Amino acid sequence: MNEYNDHTVWNNQTGGARALLCLGYNGTNCTVTIPAGKAFHGSLTPYNSIKLVP
Repeated sequence: MNEYNDHTVWNNQTGGARALLCLGYNGTNCTVTIPAGKAFHGSLTPYNSIKLVP
């Protein structure tokens, strides 16, 4: 599902796990890192995938 315009993305993971917002398909060209327990608010229009990493 494509998402456009402003949204809030929460990283509800624990233990230092990160969520990355990526411009490319399948978790490539990641430009935003969301630390565990934090959120990103902004336009999701340019992002194509989210990658979860420990």
